[in-house]
Amino acid sequence: MRIWLIGTVTCIGVVLSTLTMTGPATATPATSNSSASGSISASPNPARLGKTTIKWRSTSSTAAVFVSEDGHAESLFAASASGSSVAAFVAAGHKYRFDLYPSRHSHIVLASVVVTGATGIGASPNPAPDGKTTITWQSTRSSAVVRVSVDGRGDALFAAGADGTSVASFIAAGASYRFSVYGSSYSHTALASVVVKR
Repeated sequence: MRIWLIGTVTCIGVVLSTLTMTGPATATPATSNSSASGSISASPNPARLGKTTIKWRSTSSTAAVFVSEDGHAESLFAASASGSSVAAFVAAGHKYRFDLYPSRHSHIVLASVVVTGATGIGASPNPAPDGKTTITWQSTRSSAVVRVSVDGRGDALFAAGADGTSVASFIAAGASYRFSVYGSSYSHTALASVVVKR
């Protein structure tokens, strides 16, 4: 009887030693929130035409990018370990902070980038082979206007508003058209310009 008890205790000891060495049979995640890393960038920055492309990469498969405007509450922008996405809501005069987290529920910021919206104007296509192009602009002034001048002679009102798009269908061959954003119809200082040719 005594020998049987000793054998039993020995067996139990062996089992306990095995459990201690191997530990519980659970999967260990490849990367935890505390050890994850990543990077994030924005181009162009400042964003002069209302949009910028956000690119990010993280070692966490559950990574997420959140964005906040002018320090307000964050909202989800994208969720993946890495990627590229266009932010088409960048308004002139505002700041947007993009934060990369290892997961949607984490409070650990892996990387950040701040994007500013600036006054700008652009034309597409440029050159305008068919005699027309779409003018896109944005500014910090609600009273802003866009004027156009041909070959440097005077200028005429083309559009009005803080931001917008408008088609110019009068681009003639051999001429140069300068579209400029002004703070108001009374201003003589252009805030941004783009030259369009056919």
